[in-house]
Amino acid sequence: QLRYSASYSFNKKFSSRDQLTAGIVTDLNRLKLRNDYIPDGAQEMTTLFDTRNLSWLLRGYANLGHRFSDRFSTNLGIHGQWFTLNNTASIEPRLNIRYQLRPDQSLAFGAGLHSQLQPLEVYFYETTGSNGQQSLTNRDLGMVKSLHSVLGYDISFSKHIRLKAEVYGQYIYHAAVEKTASAFSLLNSGADFYFPDKTNLVNQGDGYNYGAELTVERFLDEGLYFLVTGSVFQSKYRGSDKQWRNTAFNSNFACNFLVGKEFPINRKSSFGIDSKLAWAGGQRYTPFDYAATAAAGYVIFRDDLAYSLQNEAYLRWDFKLSYSRNGKKTTQKWYVDLQNLTNRQNMYFRTLNPKTGKSGEIYQIGFFPNVNYMITF
Repeated sequence: QLRYSASYSFNKKFSSRDQLTAGIVTDLNRLKLRNDYIPDGAQEMTTLFDTRNLSWLLRGYANLGHRFSDRFSTNLGIHGQWFTLNNTASIEPRLNIRYQLRPDQSLAFGAGLHSQLQPLEVYFYETTGSNGQQSLTNRDLGMVKSLHSVLGYDISFSKHIRLKAEVYGQYIYHAAVEKTASAFSLLNSGADFYFPDKTNLVNQGDGYNYGAELTVERFLDEGLYFLVTGSVFQSKYRGSDKQWRNTAFNSNFACNFLVGKEFPINRKSSFGIDSKLAWAGGQRYTPFDYAATAAAGYVIFRDDLAYSLQNEAYLRWDFKLSYSRNGKKTTQKWYVDLQNLTNRQNMYFRTLNPKTGKSGEIYQIGFFPNVNYMITF
């Protein structure tokens, strides 16, 4: 896939209170896609898609900013898209309001409609009809649409420390699902390293996300920085069977803590310590259908229990020591990066052998010491 992009932006300040920003963005996608695979239970290779095509994505936007006072301001905008492959289009209004409570505190609210194309290769999946002819049954898929809203509070405790809190909600509709009743939805794509080879998709699925986030940040000052983030959320979807389920990404919470300190040795050299701790809920997964797998000879999942199970929580602690030396024309850096210091076994993938009926687990990287030398000219 090659993408050529061109854009033009325009800014006009009418007064000290009013400003207009507008522009257009043009993307030309030159596609050369082919995917061959062996279907479950088959012995021969099948072509899922083989295409050479050009498609344009044309986007335009306009935003009018207005300051009612030194404390109260708003932005009212509109965004439009047109995808030439199947002539689908979208008009998306958006709004932002900001109120400065005090010089160090502010409240903000934003809402808007957003649209997104399906993964490009999905449009070119081929279906063989009863007459043996190939047809692109996903070509007419429309864009996925979502209504966003977010309310945020921002406070600066000092010149270097800031706290930000947000609550948000998102309703998604026109998601791609199967025509026949099933738990499948393209909203879950991205959880694996491939897109599911589903054809005859329609824009009849939906979903929602909501949650709260908290961030505390110290900007780099006197060699010290830190960043603490925490998020709790719910993420649900509904396929063509009209049953609400967890999405593949509904881990329910995620936390990150980063901290670092640089100690000057002399004018040219410094020693640094950095650490990162990540803790998150386990990813969702679908259980195997052992009986159907044994009968078919290939892996089959319990579609009625899609994403009903959850792995154990993810935990990883990284710790890094570094030494830097600045020269006239180069900077040299040595560092030892101790990844997954606790050797935590975080789940990566579950397997099932159709012949033996035995399942297995594959874990992500364990403790890994990484020693590096870097020179920058």
